Amino acid sequence: MRPKAPCGCLCLWLLLVLRAAEAQLPTARLYGLFPAGGQAGSRVEVEVAGADLDGAAAEPARLIASHPGIAAEPLMRPPRLTESEPQVAANRFIVSIGAEVAAGTYELRVQGRYGLSNPRPFMVGSRPEVRETEPNNQCDAATELTLEAVANGVLEGEGDVDVYRLALGAARTLIVCEARQIDSRAAPTLVLHDEQGAQLATATSGVYGRAILDVTPARPAIYHVAVHDAAYGGDGMLGYAYRLHATTGPYIDMVFPPAIPAGQSSRITLYGRNIGGKRAKGVRIGNHELEELSLELSPPDASVRFLQAVLEGATAAARASEPAAENSSPARPGTVRSSASPEQPHAGAAGQPPHPDSATEGPVPAAPDMDTQDVAGFSLPTAADMGGVLAWGERAGLPLELAPQALDGIDLLFRSQHGTTNPVRLFFAAAPLAQEREPNNQPARPQPLQVPCELVGTFSRADRDWYAFDANGGEALWIEVLSHRLGLPTDPLLVIHQVVRDDEGNEQALELAAVD
Repeated sequence: MRPKAPCGCLCLWLLLVLRAAEAQLPTARLYGLFPAGGQAGSRVEVEVAGADLDGAAAEPARLIASHPGIAAEPLMRPPRLTESEPQVAANRFIVSIGAEVAAGTYELRVQGRYGLSNPRPFMVGSRPEVRETEPNNQCDAATELTLEAVANGVLEGEGDVDVYRLALGAARTLIVCEARQIDSRAAPTLVLHDEQGAQLATATSGVYGRAILDVTPARPAIYHVAVHDAAYGGDGMLGYAYRLHATTGPYIDMVFPPAIPAGQSSRITLYGRNIGGKRAKGVRIGNHELEELSLELSPPDASVRFLQAVLEGATAAARASEPAAENSSPARPGTVRSSASPEQPHAGAAGQPPHPDSATEGPVPAAPDMDTQDVAGFSLPTAADMGGVLAWGERAGLPLELAPQALDGIDLLFRSQHGTTNPVRLFFAAAPLAQEREPNNQPARPQPLQVPCELVGTFSRADRDWYAFDANGGEALWIEVLSHRLGLPTDPLLVIHQVVRDDEGNEQALELAAVD
C-alpha cells in the first residue's frame, strides 16, 4: 500500500496549483475624496482615499472626470534629502475646473495599475469655496465662513465637531449642509449658537441626506454653526465629508414633474424658498411652507439644441392675496418607468409632517419680487454644445442653465437678481410621459395607462396609487419605480396584480409579484 502515498501528495499539489491559478487581481476602490467639489474656473487640491489605487511603475495614477472641462494632474511634492527632483505626492491631485463648466454634480475616478475605480461625486458651483481649518472644535477656534461661500469639511474621527463663525444680517437665511449628495456616510446635524454660546436652532438631515437651518435672525450679529454626525461618527478615510454653505438667495427643494420628454414643450413647477413664486398651499418641509414657480420649457430650434423657458413668477400683490395654508403633509414627486401599481411611502404621525427637514422656528418672510423673464439652457452633453450655448446665453443675459449630465437628465439652475439656486436634477423621459390623475386610490378605480410609458406622480400621506394596463401573454415588461433614488424620503412598494375572470364573469385580482 506504500506506493499510494506519493499519488495522494501529487493530487494535493495539483489542487493547490489550481487554487492559486484562480486568484484575482486587486480591484481599485475609491472610498472618498476631499474636497468633494470646487468653484468653476478654479484649481483645487484634491485628496483621495481608497484601496489598490497605486499607479504603474512608469506612470502615476490618474484622476479622471466625467466632464471634459475638468482635468486633473498629480500633485508634486518637494524632493527629500535623498531625492534630486520633485516626486509625485501619493493620493493627491490638482483638479482644474474650467470656467465653462456648468454648476452640477459630476464624477471622479482613479485609474491606476489595477484599473478604473468606482466613481465618486464631485460638485461644481459658482460660489467661492474654503476648507475647514483644524482644530475647529470650539467657538474660539471656529473656521471663518461668509455668506454665499461653500465650506468643505470632513469629520475625521468619532466625536468630531466642526464649528464655523458666520456673520448674519436680519434677512431670512438658509444654512445648508449636504452629505448624501456627495455619497458621504455622514448624517449631518447643524446647531446654531449666538455669540454668547446660547443654542438657537438645530437641524438634522434625516432621510433627506441634507440638513437645512431656515432662520431669520432677530438682529445682525456674529453666530456660530456647529456640524457633527448624528451618531458622532467619523473616520480617517474621507468617508464623512460634507459641504456647508449659507445663503439669503433662492433655494430649490424639488421640481415636479421630475421628468420631461426630450425635445418637446413641457411645463414644470419649482418648489423652494426665496424663489419669487407664490405660496405652495400645503407643501411643507418641516415647519416651513414652500413657494412654487412655474416654467414653460419649449425648444424653439432643434438645430440649435437648447431649451428656452419663460418664468411665470407671481407678483408680490398676487402672493399677498394668497391665504395662509393649513398644516398639511407635503406632496412628493416620484417617477415610474413603464407602468406600476401601488406604492406606499413612509407615513408620519397624525397631524405632523412625515419627514421634517428642519426643526427650526421663525417667521417666513415674503419672497422677493421677481419680474417675468426669459431663461435658456441646453440638453445635450457634448463639449461643443456646452461652449456654444453657454456663450449664447451669456450674451443674451438669460438667467437659467441646464447642465448636461452622463445620465438621462440635466441639472436645473435658476438665476435671478437674488442669486443662483442649487442645482436640481430634471430627467428626460425615454417613453411617452403620463401624469397621475386622482382619485386612483382604490383598486376599483385605477388610472388606465398605455404601455410603454413613463409615469410621474406624487405621494400624499399613506397614499396608494392604482394603475391598469393591458399586456399580452408571453410579453416581457420592465417595470421600475424611481423615487427614493431621486433623493426623496420614500420607500416605494410595487405590487403587480393580474385581473382574471371566473366562469361567471366576475373579476378577481391575482397577485403576481411584490417588490419593496
